[in-house]
Amino acid sequence: MVRETWTDERLDDLANRVDEGFRESREDLRQFRQEVNARFSEAKTDIDARFDKVDAKFDKVDERFDRVDAKFERIEERFDSLQRLLLGGMLTVVLTVLLTRV
Repeated sequence: MVRETWTDERLDDLANRVDEGFRESREDLRQFRQEVNARFSEAKTDIDARFDKVDAKFDKVDERFDRVDAKFERIEERFDSLQRLLLGGMLTVVLTVLLTRV
């Protein structure tokens, strides 16, 4: 049943109920924000820990690559030495052939 007239008391009651509803909504929203922030903090902590583990694994892999790089450098040095030896040997053979023909 709808009343056609509103008394001051009824308007005050309505205003109080609306105010109380907004207070409850604000409190619910505040609690929700706190809960969401707490969950995000937990998730961030977990994610940070996992990334630290991944970083540690990458550090180990990086160390292995450093060792492999060092081995390849030694192999390159040996090939350079072999190349110089072969070039020297070839020059010796060519000079020997040229000098024996003269």
